[in-house]
Amino acid sequence: MVLKGVLIGSLRRGFQVYQEVCSACHSLNRIAWRNLVGVTHTVDEVKAMAEEVEYEDEEPDEQGNVIKRPGKLSDYMPKPYPNENAARSGNAGALPPDLSLMVKARHGGADYVFSLLTGYPDEPPPGVHMLEGLNYNPYFPGGAIAMARVLFDGKTGSGMKADFQDLSTMKTVHQRLPHRWPRT
Repeated sequence: MVLKGVLIGSLRRGFQVYQEVCSACHSLNRIAWRNLVGVTHTVDEVKAMAEEVEYEDEEPDEQGNVIKRPGKLSDYMPKPYPNENAARSGNAGALPPDLSLMVKARHGGADYVFSLLTGYPDEPPPGVHMLEGLNYNPYFPGGAIAMARVLFDGKTGSGMKADFQDLSTMKTVHQRLPHRWPRT
């Protein structure tokens, strides 16, 4: 039962990191608000989060105008960009991947994601020169990644204040990210 509590806390913290840092560039196209219920949050918490986001209703009003409404549990997570061109334009030509299935899609799963996010060295190794707009990360295939380091001890790289309850008291990157599961 304690393990379940650790899992829920880790998943909740992971979603908080996504909301605070990753959602500025990355989508969760396959995740609806309802997918969080009973996993990271209660029904009431998820309803409140969804209602903070404005969605376009499927049906226009009588004059054909788009109707905006608060989000509901069946809505999917909001996208950071309206389309692929806008996403590339905002990221020096790179298209930030959707993170919905990233853990399943990468060899090493959660360990890969954890290592990628926490594995940026202050400088590339001697003799390694990065092209403009790329950053060195030994955990990314080829070592050159367009995504800059976004997590730093004591703050996020985006300059956003850690205003989530659990994150605001955490001083190191390793405390902010969900714990990796021990190998058995």
